[in-house]
Amino acid sequence: MDNYAKVRERAIIAARSVPPLPHKAVQVLRMLTMSDIDFGAVSKAIESDPVLTSRVLQVANSSAFSRGGTIVSVRHAVPLLGVNALRRFAIGWSVLGVFTRLRMPKFWLHSEFLVHSTATAMLSDELARALHVRESDAAYVSGLIHDIGKLILAFYLPNEYFTVMHTQSMTGRPLRDCEMEAIGIDHAELSGIAATQWKLPQPVCMAVQYHHTPLLDPTGGVPLSLLVSKADGFVNSLGHSVIESEGLPDGVLDWPGCESQTNRALEAFRASWPVSRLLVA
Repeated sequence: MDNYAKVRERAIIAARSVPPLPHKAVQVLRMLTMSDIDFGAVSKAIESDPVLTSRVLQVANSSAFSRGGTIVSVRHAVPLLGVNALRRFAIGWSVLGVFTRLRMPKFWLHSEFLVHSTATAMLSDELARALHVRESDAAYVSGLIHDIGKLILAFYLPNEYFTVMHTQSMTGRPLRDCEMEAIGIDHAELSGIAATQWKLPQPVCMAVQYHHTPLLDPTGGVPLSLLVSKADGFVNSLGHSVIESEGLPDGVLDWPGCESQTNRALEAFRASWPVSRLLVA
């Protein structure tokens, strides 16, 4: 096996070696997918994890949910937030929390990565609702982990990925092209491998793997991979404004034929961004 093939194999092994999702957060997620949700049991599970407890109370006391007065009890916060919000944030805490203890290389801007991932997740979620996407439940987590392959490469293959990022910065070529040239695999495919390793739903695995090369939906619907691709592109177009401010500038999401739906999604995204940003505060 030549060196090029060895580097590619190392990247694939790394994606298959991602740390497991936190047990407590996974437990909460499973409880939130049941048809008959026991909010008391959900609250008890959250209370047993200090990190989840602090995050739930932080979100519940944000301006988007607070109705006056400080919420100090998880049992009070859980029904206030509701199932959909809890699902989104529990997924976010689960996935983003996996890498919080890893010592990333100096060239890796982890806070920017987290903000971009969270913003893409939120916009993907809003687009899925506005466009009535069949697999809308998978939109948030797909947006959240679409670039997890970049993080995997930066942590497990830091020397090679520093070269990739330097090459992209100097030449302006697409990052995926630089990844393929140096490593033999791109971050999107590695994201798909990691999602499969976490046993996430198949629509999520497919959406992240193909978010740069969206698949066609044979039924004529909006493919989740295209939706994530559009959200990713729009968030990238915002540049540092999405990182430096809780507010977001006006912008147009390029999706011919879906202007009214995307405008509705963007309005909801701007309104909900301050709360979503709490995931990475």
